[in-house]
Amino acid sequence: MVEWMKKHKAFKIILVKGNHDKTAFELYENLNIEIINNSTYKIPFIFTHHTKYLKEDEFYISGHTHPGVSIKGKGRQRIKLPCYQVTEQQIILPAFSLFTGLNIKGAPKDCSNYAFTENLVFKV
Repeated sequence: MVEWMKKHKAFKIILVKGNHDKTAFELYENLNIEIINNSTYKIPFIFTHHTKYLKEDEFYISGHTHPGVSIKGKGRQRIKLPCYQVTEQQIILPAFSLFTGLNIKGAPKDCSNYAFTENLVFKV
């Protein structure tokens, strides 16, 4: 990541701090990553760590819930994959770390799940 950041200094990166972001703030500052504690509004989106309530006519991009799906094979095979959860008012981003786990329950009402592997994104 450090090498990528050095090559792309023109990009402005903002981190909306979440409950797993407890360390490495010195690294973020050295890479010129802006840290925001709650949420930020960048027309037409509201970026926030976690959304409990959606206001009408606003679109949210958040994380926190670590969405995932469980896909069953013909036998007893089962695989869990991270996914994006998309509704008319929000996108919930997956966790990209291995230590956070996947939440395969509690998807928002009327959401579409887009699971992914290293080489593929597909609607589940």
